Amino acid sequence: MNHCSIVYSFSYFLLTFIFFLIHRTYAVPPSLKLTISPDSKYIERDTEISILCELRDPTDSDDKPVLYYVDPRTQKRTPVTRALLNGKVDNKQDIPDLFQNVENRARYRYEGKNHIKITKAQVIDSAVYECECPDCEAPPKKDHKEFFITKYVEPQLSVTPDPLIEGNQAIFRCQVDEFYPYTGFEVLIHNHKHADKAEVVNSPKHVFEQNLKWNASLPVQADWHDHYFECIVKEGEVSKVGKKIKLNVLFNPRFVTCNDKQHIDLKKNEETNVEPQIDCTYSGNPKPIIEWQKASSEKLVDTNNKDGITIVEEALPFGVYKSIVKFNRQKLDELQSVTTDGDKSYFQKLIADGFVVKLNSNLTRIITIVATEKEAASSKQMESNASLLSRYNWLCLIGSSLLLLFKLFF
Repeated sequence: MNHCSIVYSFSYFLLTFIFFLIHRTYAVPPSLKLTISPDSKYIERDTEISILCELRDPTDSDDKPVLYYVDPRTQKRTPVTRALLNGKVDNKQDIPDLFQNVENRARYRYEGKNHIKITKAQVIDSAVYECECPDCEAPPKKDHKEFFITKYVEPQLSVTPDPLIEGNQAIFRCQVDEFYPYTGFEVLIHNHKHADKAEVVNSPKHVFEQNLKWNASLPVQADWHDHYFECIVKEGEVSKVGKKIKLNVLFNPRFVTCNDKQHIDLKKNEETNVEPQIDCTYSGNPKPIIEWQKASSEKLVDTNNKDGITIVEEALPFGVYKSIVKFNRQKLDELQSVTTDGDKSYFQKLIADGFVVKLNSNLTRIITIVATEKEAASSKQMESNASLLSRYNWLCLIGSSLLLLFKLFF
């Protein structure tokens, strides 16, 4: 009985071992492994790079893999050998351009069969490497990898003329010389992207290195003022941003927000001690001259009321300014004796008559003070609707003209 148990156990272990060998031999086919360290598509200059080609074969056969260098320009494949790195290949025509230069070969070190190192890699060392086993009985699928040695250069920007003038043409330029590799491009003016493509060509001086040029002639817009021209060039995985140029645009004065109906709550001043005020926002470069007047076209602030009215100027971004007129009701009420309008105080008459505001003496807005905030808000809405209606009318006019032309000629 014991003898049978021993035979049974031996047979079981023998069959298990045979099954393991069969499984190891046939379940895992040979494979090729190309290892490049650092394992990155984009590698910075002066980095040490290790390249190793291995055949992973569970049968431990005598098959040997081959490491190939593939010239990125000609696509010619060349086995990497000690003789190649030493420049001792019999047929010089079989040597790729990279290895015909002594200085280039000096960066390559032979570490063993199918194993090399590149010391202080340069842009010209960018290449494709392949790991293959051409003499294998059943050749595994080859493994290949490509890497680029990067050279980073900041974009150079220019804008002409300076200053810019609204409505005129401006020339924008972005240029990058002798960088590598180009992978993307973006231009921003006033935070808006421009879709024009850049011209990218190979540098005539150095192999692989590239030159980029982007030029555009664009009509100058007032809202560019104090915004930036930016050029972003993606080199490998790194985005290089040139020194931004702040745009100085000369443009005519204009009102930005100056509602013709504004509200002053007379009671609110008495209860909260908040000064009544009116305001207008305007823009222009150079800064326009703003003048507040009474309804009679006289200057708003005169020797009589100068202690009761204060005009404050605030500079906002992008050539925009805000002018605020603040009224000291208490001091203005003391001027009651100078008014000729019945029971109204000087302040009440001033508010009732309204105001005139002028920019550079040729742009005028008449401001009426209304009794409620609702009326003031209604005025703002009417101005917005008028603007939309004006645009709609223009679109209708253009559409009608195009339809008439179509009927006449077609």
